Amino acid sequence: MYSPLRGRGLRAPRAAALPMRALRQTLKDMRRNSPWQMVQAALAVIEDRAFDWRYGLDTGGITPLEDLAIDSRHVVHGVHYAPTRVRYFRAVLRALPIPRDSVFVDIGAGKGRALLLAAQSGRFRKVVGVEFSAELCRAAEQNIRRFQRHCAVNVTFELVHTDAADYEVQPDQNVFFMFNPFGPVVMEQVIQRIGQSLEKVPRRIWVICLGLRSGCTSILAEGGYKETGRVTYGSAKVSIFVNDGSQIESRTYSQAREGLAVS
Repeated sequence: MYSPLRGRGLRAPRAAALPMRALRQTLKDMRRNSPWQMVQAALAVIEDRAFDWRYGLDTGGITPLEDLAIDSRHVVHGVHYAPTRVRYFRAVLRALPIPRDSVFVDIGAGKGRALLLAAQSGRFRKVVGVEFSAELCRAAEQNIRRFQRHCAVNVTFELVHTDAADYEVQPDQNVFFMFNPFGPVVMEQVIQRIGQSLEKVPRRIWVICLGLRSGCTSILAEGGYKETGRVTYGSAKVSIFVNDGSQIESRTYSQAREGLAVS
């Protein structure tokens, strides 16, 4: 099933890439990584392209934030679009002890690659993408439709065009994914909203993070999340946090914490 896109009007995405930046990053990785990590990274690139080619998708490439028309008070806290590696994401899902009827939420869904991989895994009954870029929402919508034509999965897709800090967490959602996410200003508001949902419906929550920015780990800890595992594949290091829902503290979030302004 496919739930129509929720949010404001969309425009066709601009084609944008950063080949020189990608090349510099690749050379940097080659200097600091072991030969085995380099092999894994090369296999990951091949698997990414094979995934898109097999289903006729466009989930690759890097899109700088300034090339996207974004109407959000938090755009300054965002980062460029870069897709999750297919190989790494599948390794993370294999390590995740979640029930089969889980609901997956990608906070910052981009072009939708993680949504498609989660749906393909057979471990989720519904996948939800939250994205504040209209262009990327449009690209994700197109990728979902193409994927559904080639791959029959009994999963409900939903895309929500909104700021991550404004997204209302639903009571059945239990797995949250964040790849190279926003900074602590937005992270605190996201964790607050998950906490509000937990107070209403206590349940076990998994938060999967790749590329956490400075200050975000402490926000997760304060929200009752414990790091229960790490998955390392190539140069990727993914942290898995769990909140079992039994020690949710009701607390009022002010508009500013000491040393951290919330806007």
